[in-house]
Amino acid sequence: MTTLWETLLIIVYFTTFALWGVLSYIFLKKYKKAKKVSPELTGVLFILLFASLSVAFEHIYYGLMVSGDYGFLPRMFYTILSQPRFWILPKIMFLVAGVIMIYVIVRGEK
Repeated sequence: MTTLWETLLIIVYFTTFALWGVLSYIFLKKYKKAKKVSPELTGVLFILLFASLSVAFEHIYYGLMVSGDYGFLPRMFYTILSQPRFWILPKIMFLVAGVIMIYVIVRGEK
């Protein structure tokens, strides 16, 4: 039987995923428009887009994993996603996002 806290954790993971998914969509739309107008704004929006996609991916990943652990989804989700070879995927995405952000910022200062 799941506790109130486990249920709230799942709700927070999936709500956060939905919010950052919407933000990613907004940033993508603004990015496409900005490409025609402002290179500086385009760089900032690209950073925001990639960062928001990273956050959304991390929350859906851990939301699915925890949901499998707590019995909201089949245990298979937890079994697969809790393996270190898969668990590292969200962390690699954040690492790549950080490198891209630094590149875009440094490139924009030249």
